[in-house]
Amino acid sequence: MTRRERYTDNDHTWGPFLWAKSEGGRTAAAYYEACTDEDSDAKFNVLHLQVSKWLLRVYFPALLKPFRERHQANWDTATVARLGRNYYDTFSPRAYGFYIFDGHFYVYLGAQTGDSTTTQSWSCFLPWTQWRHVRQSWYGPDGEVLGELFDTSHREVAKAQRDWRWEFEKTLPKVVFEFKDFDGEVIQAKTHIEEREWRFGTGWCKWMSFFRRPRVRTSLDLTFAKDVGPRKGSWKGGTIGHSTEVRVGERHEAAFRRYCAENNLTFLRLVPEGEG
Repeated sequence: MTRRERYTDNDHTWGPFLWAKSEGGRTAAAYYEACTDEDSDAKFNVLHLQVSKWLLRVYFPALLKPFRERHQANWDTATVARLGRNYYDTFSPRAYGFYIFDGHFYVYLGAQTGDSTTTQSWSCFLPWTQWRHVRQSWYGPDGEVLGELFDTSHREVAKAQRDWRWEFEKTLPKVVFEFKDFDGEVIQAKTHIEEREWRFGTGWCKWMSFFRRPRVRTSLDLTFAKDVGPRKGSWKGGTIGHSTEVRVGERHEAAFRRYCAENNLTFLRLVPEGEG
């Protein structure tokens, strides 16, 4: 980016100042950056300040230089003779400050190379902004609980849970439906219902979950016998399975009927147990 390029679709400028309303949200930032371009050296420095969607950028002369990295080229003799060197340089922005977006806290400590081995930065998720997964449950055709797992930090218990889930899901009873795809092909779908729960706060902020309702998502897991959708038969291929929301009061058939109606599919019937 050079100084003459736009930063957002709502830029307003006056001398070295640019202020705008961005499309993002839940953002806070304060950093000083030596910007660079594809050619070589910095064209300018910038002080970037942002709170929520409102931002201010103040441009300065290139007092702080970008990060320069020299690479051995191994060119042929003629090229080395013509250029007078056997190396080339790459340039990356250099920044100092912080940036917060959607609960992720990022600190700029120097070169921003995009390479995890050389970028000078530190980051973490702020524990008072995050949700932690606590439970996964499986339900049968009549709404009965077939299995339930609660998250644990104990390594051996977590391993035993993974082994149990692997075996459990092999024997999990399925409800089978027949439907017509958009092209009239009759296909079967095997389904089961899962539910996951998240609570607010992680680490030392788990206590904050007492003041917010848990997030619970109930879904109908779908596995199709054949590819489904307009892309089937092409190099992209159709879908062979995913999940869809189960709304309050719905069970397998009601949720699958609604899924068909929303996706240009024709519900045909519930396949009796043993036939599918």
